[in-house]
Amino acid sequence: MSRPDPLIGRVLRGTIEIRRLIGKGGMGAVYEGYQSHLDRRVAVKVMTPEHARNPIAAEYFIREARQSSALRHPNIIQIIDFGQEEDVLFMAMEFVPGVPLSSLMREQRLSDERISKIMQQVLSALEEAHAKGIVHRDLKPDNIMVEQTRDGDFVKILDFGIAQSKASQPAGPLTQAGALVGTPNYMSPEQAEGKEIDGRSDLFSMGIILYELLTKKLPFRGDSVPRILIEVIQKDPPAPATLNPDVNPLLEVICKRALEKNRELRYQSATEFRQAFLGETQKKAEPAAQFIFKRKPRTSPRITDDETIQLSKHTEDLANDSSEVVDTNRLFDTETRSAPVSAPEPSVSRFGVDLNDLKKDLVGERQTVCSLVIQHRALTREDPEVMADARDLLENITRSVAERWGGLVQGRSGAFITVLFGTETYDPQAAVKASQAAMDLRGNLKRNLPDFLEFGLGIDAGELYVPGLDWSKASGESLDTAFELAQGAHASEIRVAASIVPLLESFYKLGDSRDGARSILGLSDAEALDRNESFEGLVGRDIQVAGVLAFVSEVARGKGGVLLMQGAAGMGKSAMLHEAGRMAQERGGLVFKAWSKYEGAQEVRNILAQWIRAIARYHGRSKDIDVLGQELGMTPESARLLRAFVENRLAEATSGLSNQQLDDGASSLQAVDAAFRQLLKGQAKRRLPLLQLDEVHDLSPELKTWLERFSRTIADQNIGLMVGFRSKHPEEVDFARTIYLEALEDSASRAILKVNLPVEVGAALRAELVKLAAGVPLHLMELIRIVKSRKAMTLEEAQAHLSKAPDVRTSLLTRLYDLEKPAQNLMALLAVLGNQTRGDVLLEIALEAWQPEQELEKLWRSGLLSIEGESEEPEIFFNPPVFGDVVYEQMSLKMRAQVHQRASDYFEGRLSTEKNTALKRHWRLKAAHHLLAAGRSDDALTRLEEVLRDAEFGHEYEVAVDVIKSIKKLLHQSPRRFEFTLKEVRLLEALGRTREAIQIALALDKEDCSPHVQIGTKWELARLWLKEQDPDPVERMLKKTLIEARRMAHENPSVDSLALLIRGLQLLAAAQERGQKFQQAADTLLEAIELTERHQIPSTTDWGARLLWEPLNQLGRIRLRLKELPGAESLFELAMRAALDSNDRRGVMQVKANSSVLLAEQNRVDAAIRTLQDALKIARELNDLQTLAQLRHNEGLMALKQRRRDRAEEAFNESLQISESLDFREGIGLNVKALTMLREK
Repeated sequence: MSRPDPLIGRVLRGTIEIRRLIGKGGMGAVYEGYQSHLDRRVAVKVMTPEHARNPIAAEYFIREARQSSALRHPNIIQIIDFGQEEDVLFMAMEFVPGVPLSSLMREQRLSDERISKIMQQVLSALEEAHAKGIVHRDLKPDNIMVEQTRDGDFVKILDFGIAQSKASQPAGPLTQAGALVGTPNYMSPEQAEGKEIDGRSDLFSMGIILYELLTKKLPFRGDSVPRILIEVIQKDPPAPATLNPDVNPLLEVICKRALEKNRELRYQSATEFRQAFLGETQKKAEPAAQFIFKRKPRTSPRITDDETIQLSKHTEDLANDSSEVVDTNRLFDTETRSAPVSAPEPSVSRFGVDLNDLKKDLVGERQTVCSLVIQHRALTREDPEVMADARDLLENITRSVAERWGGLVQGRSGAFITVLFGTETYDPQAAVKASQAAMDLRGNLKRNLPDFLEFGLGIDAGELYVPGLDWSKASGESLDTAFELAQGAHASEIRVAASIVPLLESFYKLGDSRDGARSILGLSDAEALDRNESFEGLVGRDIQVAGVLAFVSEVARGKGGVLLMQGAAGMGKSAMLHEAGRMAQERGGLVFKAWSKYEGAQEVRNILAQWIRAIARYHGRSKDIDVLGQELGMTPESARLLRAFVENRLAEATSGLSNQQLDDGASSLQAVDAAFRQLLKGQAKRRLPLLQLDEVHDLSPELKTWLERFSRTIADQNIGLMVGFRSKHPEEVDFARTIYLEALEDSASRAILKVNLPVEVGAALRAELVKLAAGVPLHLMELIRIVKSRKAMTLEEAQAHLSKAPDVRTSLLTRLYDLEKPAQNLMALLAVLGNQTRGDVLLEIALEAWQPEQELEKLWRSGLLSIEGESEEPEIFFNPPVFGDVVYEQMSLKMRAQVHQRASDYFEGRLSTEKNTALKRHWRLKAAHHLLAAGRSDDALTRLEEVLRDAEFGHEYEVAVDVIKSIKKLLHQSPRRFEFTLKEVRLLEALGRTREAIQIALALDKEDCSPHVQIGTKWELARLWLKEQDPDPVERMLKKTLIEARRMAHENPSVDSLALLIRGLQLLAAAQERGQKFQQAADTLLEAIELTERHQIPSTTDWGARLLWEPLNQLGRIRLRLKELPGAESLFELAMRAALDSNDRRGVMQVKANSSVLLAEQNRVDAAIRTLQDALKIARELNDLQTLAQLRHNEGLMALKQRRRDRAEEAFNESLQISESLDFREGIGLNVKALTMLREK
């Protein structure tokens, strides 16, 4: 039988009657009491007698009571009375009838509104406490009571300023040497490390509580207290949205900032934290929102739910004080000691914490490092001395590479050499450094080792046991794994353990899994390694980051779209793109990155090529993209086309087309674009793809058109595209969301300086830097670099030096002038060649005297240049990209011309040896660009005309339009420009850019051109107007112009004049057909056919091949519409013969398509389908997607006649898919209508 509680019924201070026990904890108990004179319930906390007798414990108890009683705030529990009566040390408080927040969270997931309201109340209470110098130090859901009122949740904070022991602790000092006060899961990093803390420590704890409210999971977890503390100190938690996809993006951003390890980067006050929930940052005007760059460790692999250990429990109300007090002498014990531990001499720090022993354990004999193991194998039996020399060479190379990448060579053991990374202190980038060292080592060993030695490399990371900090004796499971990986690696293979793959996926292209491990194949341009001091975290620009997060989250849910990240140079667009990539990867997505380099269609072409190569590299299919395409569900024809495109064989792949067939819209780039979208859709079915495009300086009409069409295609898919767009002013577009980054506020600049400058830099110098930076993050970081590189500068010295760098461009120039002359020359050469120049090109053009290889490596290591792509063909970029503009602008005109001349000579030399047609065109374009910049306009014009012919032959009409624009600039005073303008109109119409073509044609019609160009312009206007206008006025214009065409053909019956006349007759017939004047159209076509036969127009002339078969085909179509089936059949047979004689496969396709309709009209359905299949085969081979869409639709209609609904639905769906990829509106409408009708039936 339990003994009665002696306190029940006792009256304290003559007014407080203790009525019942609420609960017990390690240090005491909490009772419900009653104040009769005030007729109210109270809570009474009483210490155990043994703790009450301890003077230090009693002192802390009274201190807590005094501190809490000094606080007057509705959200802080009120202390009514405290003191000691005989042997009872007590504290009487208001009675809170609610439940702990921990219980509320377990019962339900709270809405965003409730979370925000609860957080604001707690933070409001903290404002009061912090203003009076009181830090809670043990905030957690157990210490927050929530009462339900008519106005919703009402919050009270409990237990201010406590420092309590475990129940198992003997009576003694409340805080002992080696004891840790607080609950490890809710501690701040500085609290866990035993550093001095301030109110920002409480804010970190509130960040943990917010994380738990959003996800119902703790951010820092482990199976022991040391592991939890390591997580708190070193690891970033998974993004909340990875645990709860419905997390509000703004709340996630707020949570992320609150959990910054560096307290300077957190919210700096409870007020600022609370206002984030109120949206006051947004109210201030969005452009003024702040952000701070900082270097961040990579997110660690996520801990699974079953690894979570709840360290705190809740009893009723206040009784369960579950703050952890950890005896560090027992942190790593595997068994619980039964004997009590005698207390050493008390050693209480300012905040009651002494962690000297704990810190020893955390960074002492157990340490997390990354192990790189190299194993060599002899392929043949060699002389022992020769073998020993080879092994020594391998070890020397390994030591050199290890030193370069900050590794420690543990030693050589038999056929193995081990290098450890992160031995001095925990390094979150250790796995990346080890991997980069492995790639560096692989290249060196392949070049220098004798042929009889091969090698394999293995990498793993984890905790090693290091007795006495002697790294030569280090051992552990991860080191064993690295040995096994090296042993099982193929020759020159780098194998990495599955546990570190998530840390490397964003940096490297990894091969397929083998026994759980992956191989490093090369650098990935999906998310390439940044070589310089990168300040990745975007802290404080909460609204913009929340916007990015919302975009990524919506894409992950299947609402694809385009986001334009805008801002002037140096505003952090690339950093924001990087952050978005990290968010996408946290959600299981993949990031594929491209950089803008060219203008117009060449820009779109280059961007598509970069993305396709990036996707192929990720899948390990760089050499067989066609196989990858089919694996991802592409049609075989489209997959082969993509391979031809990236291998620069596009002209070969579309060789069946005739270069006179512009008005059919058979652009090979449109076919590539459509095939690329098929590839993306296939990728999206596996993992979310986020495309990124950086360094866009101008939204050219071509890029803008492509982005608009692309945004419609991906609107209902989990595909996203983010564009970093350099712009001085916000530019709104209707097809994309926009985020504009403006200059930082001074407060943000000061925060950046506080994080990045040593403490000895005084306030006056900091103020000068803030003023000079003018809110440009890049300029600010450059100024920080200048100050740090010159160590501690006085204000006077700094002002003298910084006066030479009043803006970001001149501050970047100081970096250029700090370089040796060879490095400056190399930077100037790269500025001329442009970002994304291939490394081999740069090295071949550079002078040997510059020692380009050595200087390039120095520039790369200094962070001035970055390298992207595969190691075999790396591409070089300025870092930051604006640096290239700065370098180019400071070159004299004479020097620019000389360097451009040297570059053009190099590319001319490549032309003489190149066999690939597409690469020849690439080198010609390069040569023309540099010839023009060098002042050699005539030579540049020759090269551009060659490129134009190549582009037309390869059906890359977008490129051809770009080239024509360049040619017209060179011919601005020559009549020849009109001929090129007419060709431009035809190309634009072929590309579907009808309105643009009409505007140019109307302008050309007003020019003083030759009669041939004037008539040709009228024909083009007629073709364009026929698509959009009433045919009658077009017919009148054609008849009027045909008078002039007949006169010109009569006076000068040249082939060109006759071809022009016949073309006009065809257009007149088309206008008459559209106006339902079928007999007149037939008569007009008969005249055209007669002229063609009489004058035997060769197929080599403009429209030549078409002049032979098209009038016959067109006349046959009219007879078909008039139901004159025998006449139509005869005409189609003649048209087919003409098309075959002229070897025009497009003509064959068109005639077969019309013949299939004729056969269907004759109820010869099987023959109609066979003929249509022949036309489809040619369309696929020619990659004529629009015709393919039309034919597949016709095939669906024929299948319906046969009552083959499944086949019809399949045909309509493919036609719809192709039409959507082309943004072919008519095809989309017809197929949607057909599918709707089919499903309704």
